[in-house]
This record gives sequence, structure tokens and C-alpha cells, in this order.
Amino acid sequence: MSQQTAMRAELESVLRLSRNRFRALVDAIPLPVCVLDEGLRVDGANHAYAELQGKHPREAIGESPGHPQCEEPFPPRVADLARTALQTGEVGSNLMRLRARGGGELWLEVVAAPLPDEDDSEPRVALMLRDVTQRVEMERRIQRQNEELEGKVRQRTAELERTIAQLRETEALKRDLFNMIVHDLKAPLAAMMGNLELLLEFAALEGKAREHVESAHAASDDMALMIGNLLDVERMEGSRMRMQFAPIAPDALVRRAVERLAVHARLHGVQLLHQPDGELPPLVMDGALIERVVRNLLMNAIEHSPEGESVRVALEFNDAVPGLLLCVEDRGPGIPEEERGVIFQKFRQGRDRSNSSGAGLGLAFCKMAVEAHHGTIRVEPASGRGSRFIVELPLLGMEGEIV
Repeated sequence: MSQQTAMRAELESVLRLSRNRFRALVDAIPLPVCVLDEGLRVDGANHAYAELQGKHPREAIGESPGHPQCEEPFPPRVADLARTALQTGEVGSNLMRLRARGGGELWLEVVAAPLPDEDDSEPRVALMLRDVTQRVEMERRIQRQNEELEGKVRQRTAELERTIAQLRETEALKRDLFNMIVHDLKAPLAAMMGNLELLLEFAALEGKAREHVESAHAASDDMALMIGNLLDVERMEGSRMRMQFAPIAPDALVRRAVERLAVHARLHGVQLLHQPDGELPPLVMDGALIERVVRNLLMNAIEHSPEGESVRVALEFNDAVPGLLLCVEDRGPGIPEEERGVIFQKFRQGRDRSNSSGAGLGLAFCKMAVEAHHGTIRVEPASGRGSRFIVELPLLGMEGEIV
């Protein structure tokens, strides 16, 4: 008997120690927590709960739990949550919207956790009541602001889409007007060039008279080249350019370009030097486009070469690509390294080239035409002074594919 008494005393001591530890743990929780008995009366409370109620923890024992800001002392939904936890032995939680004293809303986060039986005592449940009204109001405010922001974004997006549509329509009208104007320029320009060619061939022009007609013919040819650049740049940008691939003799193509610019070079006091390579076989390309590339490069070189200098154009077969290598070299002021990429952009010219004729489309056209042949174009300093433009064109098949 004495042994059973000792064992019982030891168990009670362990139980008291466990309860003390449990109370210390509950007291350490900064949130209001109370322990309810089977009748849902307070059987214990931590300091946070007592402070919320405005009394000592012992004074809360035996009372119904509740929140002082709630209109109902012990809301039925809170009681139902605690009762369910007691019956099922499972933790339950809920976010509850309750009526606050004096009107308004009170949002409580309620957690009910059943406590294990320790000495065959009645079941109990720990109840945590956390006021999250400010958090809910903040979340609502953020949600309203997000909805307002989304509404403004939708409105601005719709306005932007309308503006883009208007800009596209305006751009299409401008493009159509531009094409009509440029096409209308071609007919009178062709007539003017034809009449000037007749004068040069059949009229007995000598001295200054012949020089003036040659100058007018060269200027007309320059204008025709610029009109062609305008039209083809616009076509290539819109992927509407129809390439005409055929075998072309490169030397003959370059010779034609040189001959067409002979008068222009003479008027600028510049000598054109063509170094033909008679061994080059015919290569597949769009002959009209590549000839205009050569003319643009020669025109650019002539305009930036001082009087009395020469412009050299050379062709050779490039074993590295393999394909055609075209070089046009001048003795002009040269192009700074930081501007060597800019000059191939539309309407852009280097600082030392801003006084040249044209709108800055010639080199942009060259880049597009060369890339349409899967080739590359670049500029580098010439030996001594000036610039060297280098075009590399790979071998192509009849469909324009690299072979």
C-alpha cells in the first residue's frame, strides 16, 4: 500500500511539473490564449488573454471566453469551433467577421486546439483569439488599390492600342503617299535623262555647253539612284522585295557601275580606278541590286575624296567564304571607329559626312541588299588615310540559298 502511495505521489508530482511547464509555455505566447473546460468555461488563461480582458488571469477562471471588442460576449461561432475541437480531438481554425461594439466590423482569427487527457480529467481545449481587423482592412485597401490600378492599366492599354492603331493607319497612309510621289518622280526624271542623253549623243555640244549637259545628266542619274534607294529600302523593310537571282559576270557589273559614274567622278576631280579580275566566273546574284550597291559605294567614295585623289574598286574570289570579295577604297577624311556602325543606319551619317548629298539612305540600302544575299558589309581604315568598304557575298544557288 505504501508503495502505491509513493507511486501516486510521484505521478502527481510529474503531472504538476508538466502542468507548470504547460502554463509557462502558454504564458510565453504573446497572443491571447485561454483553456476551456468541457462546459466551455475558462479553466486557465495566459497573461495576454488576461490583459485583453483587463483582469488577473485567476479572475478569468470560470467565465465564458470572449473578446472585449466584440458585441456578443461569447459568439456562437466561436463556441461551435471550440465544441467541435473537443468532440473530434482535431485542431480547428477560422477567420470570423463579427460585429464590434459601437458598430463596425471585428475580424478575429480563432484557433481551437484540444488538449490531451493527463489524469483522466475532463477534456479541455485551448482557444486563441487574435484580432486581425487592421490586417484585413489593410488587405482590403490593397485589394481596392490593385483593382483601381488594374482598371487604370486596362484603360491606358486600350488608349495605347487605339493610339497604335491610329499611328499604323497614319504610317500606312504616309507610306502610300510616299510611294506614289516617288513613283510619280520616276517618269519625268526618266524623260529628262533620255533627253539629256539625246543631247549628248546627237547635239554638237562643245566646251562648257557639253560640260553643263553632262553635269545635268550626272545629277539626274544621282537622283534616280536615290529614288531607287528610297523605294527598295521601304520594300526590303516590309519584306516585299522580289529578288531576281541569275548568273552575273561580276567584272562586267562593276565596269557598268564605273562607266555610269565616270562623269560624276570627273566633275569632282576624282579618278576612278577599276582593277578587273578576268578569271572570275559568273556568280548567282540579283544583278540590279548589287550593281546599285557598287554605285552607292562609289558615289559615297567620290563625294568624300579630295579633288585630285582616286577611288579604287577591286574584285576577287574569296576562298575563305567562299564567294565574292568587293573593295571600294577612297582617300577621304576617314570614319572614326565609333561611327562605323552608325553610317549603315537609315538617315544617319558620320560627322565628317553630314555635308554630302542624299538623305543617308545609300549605305543603309547597301547593308540591306548585301544581307539579302546572305553577305556582309563593313568599313575599315584604308592604308595611309581614307576608308575601305568591304563587301563579302557567298556563293548562292538559283533560289538565293547559300551553297
